[in-house]
Amino acid sequence: MKGIVHKYDRIIIGATIESLLYALFTRTPVVYVVPKVPTTFDTVTIGTSYKILKIFPELVEIVSNKNKELTRPQKELIWGRLVFLLSILGLMPASNLQAIRIEDNIVKLTTENSRLITLEVDKILLFDDDGIEGLDLPLVENTRYVVKDFIQFNNLKFMDKEYDVIYTDYDTVNQIWFLKSKDKRRKYDGCLVSYCENLKDLQDNLTDYNIKFILKEQFKEYNLKGRENGYADSGRQKHRPVTYKFTERIVQKEKCNVYQNTQYLTFMNYSVQEIMIMFDKIPYREYMLCERLLKISTQRRKSRTSQGSYRLRVKP
Repeated sequence: MKGIVHKYDRIIIGATIESLLYALFTRTPVVYVVPKVPTTFDTVTIGTSYKILKIFPELVEIVSNKNKELTRPQKELIWGRLVFLLSILGLMPASNLQAIRIEDNIVKLTTENSRLITLEVDKILLFDDDGIEGLDLPLVENTRYVVKDFIQFNNLKFMDKEYDVIYTDYDTVNQIWFLKSKDKRRKYDGCLVSYCENLKDLQDNLTDYNIKFILKEQFKEYNLKGRENGYADSGRQKHRPVTYKFTERIVQKEKCNVYQNTQYLTFMNYSVQEIMIMFDKIPYREYMLCERLLKISTQRRKSRTSQGSYRLRVKP
């Protein structure tokens, strides 16, 4: 109804993995405009002694040109599990928001249907400023961007050693990730991760020419080849160059701007590791609830998959 003001003791703004972890630990509602969903290959570095890790993916070995490391992959899956748990616990009161405006202790949410929801909050915990209006000028403006270019490798073969990621010495194409393709006709897809100091740097340096030049250099150094192309007179197998095409580009700030704390607003700058230390102190009852909810969700998903497969098998 119009004119209704919903009152909260505190509320979190932002949908980063840090804000979702903090929300689950403190049982604080979360609202956001732009969900910061990690990509499939993003990893998160946390310790191994926390009991809450039972609801997260297992450690796996990532092979790079630098070394081998054990890391916790599927940051995207962790983000999704946190959203699921918070939704079940009633801590995500609004989604698909178009804008959030802060006016002292009043938070105005604009939905996709242009409806207005007004919140009166004693304390606003700001994790992310993307899409947020009414903030004061930042103390520190972070202009560094992360650019992710997704590509499809038409034909790609590791002739020597197979890598999950290749790190370069450049900001442009700093990382080359090799991902399993969802298309059975291709073995690999990939993602190129680049860093730019500002938007002008992005326009000037992140050009097709620079990207292709660096890729050609790295493919030669680590002996990556394309499709077979006959044999040389000596009998040696020849290969075509690696061919690929760009499919998508994601540009986002590396970090949120830094803001001054006010009477009603607190800027949150916790890392995942710091929040995990807090999260390990979660009451046993709430921890068991999280574990049980995820277990039920996984069982139902497997059940639907097996039933669908059975129906496909018996269908005449």
